[in-house]
Amino acid sequence: MNKINKVEVYLLKVINIMSVITLSLMCIIVFLNVILRYVFSSGIYWSEEAARYLFMFLIFLGTISALRTKEHLGIDFFIRKLNIKVRKVVMILTNGLLIYIMGILINGSLKLIEVNEGNKSIALNMPFTYIYYMILGFSLATIIVLIMNTIRLFINNSNLNDINSYKGENK
Repeated sequence: MNKINKVEVYLLKVINIMSVITLSLMCIIVFLNVILRYVFSSGIYWSEEAARYLFMFLIFLGTISALRTKEHLGIDFFIRKLNIKVRKVVMILTNGLLIYIMGILINGSLKLIEVNEGNKSIALNMPFTYIYYMILGFSLATIIVLIMNTIRLFINNSNLNDINSYKGENK
């Protein structure tokens, strides 16, 4: 499990670096466009579309990172009132439900890839299939994180910290 943890830490660092780069690009493009519009009365015609796609990518990266580090939003009011064994069952059921939802996203993105083959975005002239491949990759990565989180519940008790307390909870 130690090698798996090292790979996960490395991949999480890569995701965080990609997030920083994506956010930086998005800010630079939008800032540059604002300056060009106000100073020169003309902007970059593709900036809005590029910012939109970069923002989508950033959301997907952030979701994967937050899911892995347990920093995502969650309502744990009722879960805190349950005993450890029931919390474990609830976490397993929740992960199973999320895996099922990601399966629906995978199925939908595969259909959209097929339907939109050859269609391109107006400003960037980028194939729409790239966006649906992005959703496909996000869904697969999320499934991997969920499976790893579920395996941790069975293999060792290190995940009991996740069951007993949540990020941001005062101890």
